[in-house]
Parts: sequence; structure tokens; C-alpha cells
Amino acid sequence: MAVQCYSSVGHRNDILAAIITISAAEHCISYAQYEFCNSDSDWAIFISGKSGAKTLDRRFCDYVGNFIDEPELMKGYLWGIASALLVTLAQLLLKWGVARLPELSLSAHWLDIDWLWANHTPLLMVMAGLAGYALSMLCWFFTLKYLPLNKAYPIISLSYAFVYLMAALLPWFNETVSLLKTAGVVFILLGVWLISRPENT
Repeated sequence: MAVQCYSSVGHRNDILAAIITISAAEHCISYAQYEFCNSDSDWAIFISGKSGAKTLDRRFCDYVGNFIDEPELMKGYLWGIASALLVTLAQLLLKWGVARLPELSLSAHWLDIDWLWANHTPLLMVMAGLAGYALSMLCWFFTLKYLPLNKAYPIISLSYAFVYLMAALLPWFNETVSLLKTAGVVFILLGVWLISRPENT
């Protein structure tokens, strides 16, 4: 069984593959042939077998060699960004709530109804922040479903940039901005962009 890869500039490479599995539900390629389908969107992969040639163009592979359509990749990136945004919201809520709580003594206050009622607003913000973390983790599960780990995990670092910007822009925090910190945020965003780009093989 042969795997033939055609690039956008017309070059053709014939590669003999040892194991290729084509199922009715999805097209899979063994981990040993991972490098054959780790290409950018300008490549088309042709798999020929007893059932005839199949064209699997504009696809990527995950870590076990399953082909991932571009719509699924987009889903993964959207879930990842949603996770980063929820982490950002959680951090802002936790900061706002904890900053407005008086000095906390776990042994004295959690059973003090008067103290809990007097500080119910910041406590609710802290609880909302924790809920934001839980929702972020749920989004992260979907991110990992659709993206390879080496593409998904850098998306988390977007929350560093989001928190920095929001803490500087929102009047409740009014944190300082500096050229050095801003340059660091730019490098973070640039790094995520570089890692997320398709690789040319």
C-alpha cells in the first residue's frame, strides 16, 4: 500500500507505508507514519488501497496519528481561548474578592454568621472565581480533545497577557504598566502564534 504526498508546487513523493488503517468512521494512520501527515494546509495526502484512492487534503494528525480536520482544529483553538479567558476572569474575581476581605482566620470566621454576612460580597466573588476555574477546566477538556498537546498547552499562556491587560485597564485594579512588562506580553503572544502555525515538512 502506498502513500503519495503532493505539495502545492507540484512535487511528488512516493512513500511505502508499512501499516495504514482506514476505518469506516475515520481515517487513521499508524504512529510510525506520523511524519507523513504532519504537514501544512498546502499539502494533500493520497492513500491508495484495495478500495481505490482516497484524498485527505487540508488535514493534520494528532499524537496517535488520527487525522484532524481544519474545522476540528478551529474548535480546539476556540475552546482553548475560552479556557484562557475564563482563567483570566477567575483571577480577576479572586483578586477583587480577596483584596476586600479583612484578615482571615480559618478557625474563627467560617462559623461566624455575622462575619460571613458582613463580607458576603467579596466571598461571593471568590466563589465565582473558583467556579470560573472549574468552567475553564471543562473548556480545557474539549481543547485537548481537538488539539495536539504541543499546540494546546501554549494557549494557556494567553491568560498571562489577558490578566496583565485587564488589571491595567480596569479601574478596580489600576495596576501599573511598564514598557518591559508590555514587551514581555508581546513576546508571549508572538510565541503562541509561532507555536500554533502549521509546520512545513
